[in-house]
Amino acid sequence: MTRPTPAAHSPDVSLVGRSQTVAELSRVLPQAGSGRACLLRGEPGVGKTAVLDSVVTHAERAGVRLLRVTGAESEVQLAFSGLHQLLLPLEPLRRHLADGHRDALDGALGATAGGVADPFVLCSATVDLLRRAAQQQPVLVVIDDVQWLDRSSTEVVAFLARRVRTLPVSVLLAARSGAACAIDQEHLDEFVLEPLSTAASMELLRTRFPDLAQHVRERVCAEAAGNVLALLELPAALTEPRATWALENRLPLTDRLQSVFAGRAEQLPQDVQWGLLLAALEPLYMRHAVGEPGLWKPAAEAGLLVSARDAVTFRHPLVRSALIEATPLSRVRQAHRHLAAFVADDADRSAWHRAGATVEPDESVAADLEAAGRRAWEKGGSAIAVAAWARAAELSEQPADRARRLTEAAYTAVQTGMVQYAEQLLAEARHAHADPAEAAGTARTAQAYLLLQCSGDLDGSLRLLHRALAESPTVISPDVNGFDETLNLLLYNCQYASRAAAWADFDAALAALPQAPSEVTQMSVDVVLRPAETAQQVRQRLLRIFAGLPEDEMPRTVVALCAPASVVGAMEPIRDRLFRLLKAERQEGVISTRLTLLLVLTHQEIQTANWPQADELAREGRDLAHGHGFQLLYWLFTCQLGKIAAHRGDSEQAVRLAVQADRWAAPRRIGLIRTVTTWIRGLAVLGDGRADDAFELMSRTSPVRPLPVRDRFVHQSLLDWIEAAVRCGRLDEARVHLAGARDIGLDRVSPYLALLVEGSAALCASEEEADARFRAALSMESADRYPFEQARLLLAYGQRLRRARRREEAAVRLQLAWEIFDRLGAQRWADTSAGELRAAGRAVSAVRRPEPGGGLTAQEILIAQLAARGLTNKQIGTQLDLSPRTVSTHLYNVFPKLGVTSRAALGDALRSAGLGGGTAL
Repeated sequence: MTRPTPAAHSPDVSLVGRSQTVAELSRVLPQAGSGRACLLRGEPGVGKTAVLDSVVTHAERAGVRLLRVTGAESEVQLAFSGLHQLLLPLEPLRRHLADGHRDALDGALGATAGGVADPFVLCSATVDLLRRAAQQQPVLVVIDDVQWLDRSSTEVVAFLARRVRTLPVSVLLAARSGAACAIDQEHLDEFVLEPLSTAASMELLRTRFPDLAQHVRERVCAEAAGNVLALLELPAALTEPRATWALENRLPLTDRLQSVFAGRAEQLPQDVQWGLLLAALEPLYMRHAVGEPGLWKPAAEAGLLVSARDAVTFRHPLVRSALIEATPLSRVRQAHRHLAAFVADDADRSAWHRAGATVEPDESVAADLEAAGRRAWEKGGSAIAVAAWARAAELSEQPADRARRLTEAAYTAVQTGMVQYAEQLLAEARHAHADPAEAAGTARTAQAYLLLQCSGDLDGSLRLLHRALAESPTVISPDVNGFDETLNLLLYNCQYASRAAAWADFDAALAALPQAPSEVTQMSVDVVLRPAETAQQVRQRLLRIFAGLPEDEMPRTVVALCAPASVVGAMEPIRDRLFRLLKAERQEGVISTRLTLLLVLTHQEIQTANWPQADELAREGRDLAHGHGFQLLYWLFTCQLGKIAAHRGDSEQAVRLAVQADRWAAPRRIGLIRTVTTWIRGLAVLGDGRADDAFELMSRTSPVRPLPVRDRFVHQSLLDWIEAAVRCGRLDEARVHLAGARDIGLDRVSPYLALLVEGSAALCASEEEADARFRAALSMESADRYPFEQARLLLAYGQRLRRARRREEAAVRLQLAWEIFDRLGAQRWADTSAGELRAAGRAVSAVRRPEPGGGLTAQEILIAQLAARGLTNKQIGTQLDLSPRTVSTHLYNVFPKLGVTSRAALGDALRSAGLGGGTAL
């Protein structure tokens, strides 16, 4: 691994997260006739000096004279060494002092051979000298590492600090937390410099080391625990050719960090050093420190351990790394052997310690460590699994085992976001095997994933996957084999390609498979290749699986089910489960799983018009993808943000994002993204009312007929295509396109697509059929679940009714459309609805703005209006193509929302809510 390169001309990142502290300390600058004395405390390396430097810069800009001293441990026994540093710049002023004061200072500073004067006289002389200096310009005394100032100088500084309130002189001191400071703190304003927050730490790393891999950045951030010196020095120590250190129990430290975090450990007794090493290598051993005062008391006094109640911990996470790094390897291996026996009852911990104690290849140790890695993987510990398999590969006796374990580690590293490390492992796996065909299937699948996600090389990825399917796959985990993984990735790649040639190759590969895929993979294949024929069966099967899915089911199993569930519209039962899973994956999980969850949930929230939530998820996904170098996912999330902007009517933002994504996808021939970006631009201009431009763009995404069976996005854009065509007067083409959707049975695939087909039929309907078609579409149970499409149909229906001079009926639909658009934040569409309302004779001011979360759905309003007119449930059901039971359920929900308990009160309640009192359909 190459050393991370600091950003060129990077700003002073040492002050990230410190602006408030610097502002507060800058108030210490001396004013006319008065000053202040402050003490800044903080752990070593937390950034005290950088904060002092910033305050000094403010002082110099303000015309303040600076006198700066840095305490030195090597001079702590030299009397007045600190005072000498402090007053040396004022030597020309000393000759103007009274004889007694001048002699006192000359004696203390070694300018004369006389003895040291009376302490009070010396302190008074120092104050007198600083007063004279301050007559020329205000003075700021800055002393860093005051805990190492010699005792004699400390007494003088303390005397000065007690008198600055009457002088234009300020004193700013800095000391290590926990270190004794002899200065009287009653006269000091004390500030504690806390460690940086996680957010500030990540910002510092991103700014200073922009090319640092995300998983390395996260590990550095965790180990540094907000220590600025560690954040800046740790990346500079990353010079090892392998990256396993990023996964194991220590980080390499610079000499400076070694000194800061464990510099005094070598002065401790040997038995204490041994106990600290054992505790550093095995967290469970730390519990014994509570009962070993001979261990923790000396270590605590040396600043290595802290105790609280009945627990003992290292003062800082890097103390562990510092202790291990400072110990000879032979001694570390001896400690691992001791610890392997100590944790013999824990197979996983014992395997790790046996591996740490082993130098030569040992298949027994390698096999145990491989099993430990597999158990970690099953529990979601992907990074631990990668480290275990990589170390097991090093200890393998046979080249074939070494190659297999390296390949498994590489594949998991890809999924975990360790892109650079995965490439290293794959390269080693290729060199390790005399017959690489045995592990080539999984290796090529991992390489294909890297090519697709990290560079967008779709064609190269497709070639590797076809070769991988033709070779013997290896097992990646007990329940996931390389065969299924390869076939799934090939299926996704073909969807990204959106080319007939890619699908032809997929069909040929599918026909030549030596074995049947798993049930979940088969469902994913079926709903893509034959959606209309298989959707109902797959949906029923998924609903049964979801009903019996254990809460502790492995995340990757749940995520795998999302692919077919999303196609057939079976996501609702597991939506909450997916959000809980995402929350858990944010804490500690596989990056690829988290990204997939974010992508799936973003799509679902867009479709159900929960756009604020979708926007938040998409931005999180895009940032995460960018941090881990997943280019394809970065642009997929960018497309999702473009979709949200287009739905909201922010055409400028939508087009900007679409153009950016298309520019990346075009040279890589990623057809799906190109289709999506074209559609985004089309919907954006459709919302602006430019139907001709919208149709020109929409017509690029799909032929009029036949519709592609396997292009899911073309299916989802059916209503947009039809609406653009109808609005610009291409009714015949719209009807042909609709016929193409019926040809492939699109209405049988999912409730969402059924709504799109029925809504498209309403848009294409003749004047005689329009009422029945719109009522049929708006009465579908799925209409309320997809409010954006529902509102568009209400708008189109209202426009038809207004043109037919049925203004009162039109106004009801247009008002409902406006309310939905307004609630969703689809401003352009809301403006269109408001304009139609005015044309229908309804004043825009009369439009009711619904209470957040408490309004009726469009279908509930229609049912309530019919019930208010006296129609029975059966009569309402006949008009709206609903069962009487469904009507009864809707009314049961309507009554409490309107605050009524009977049908007789519905009319007044509807009129009070601005919804009429039973307007006819």
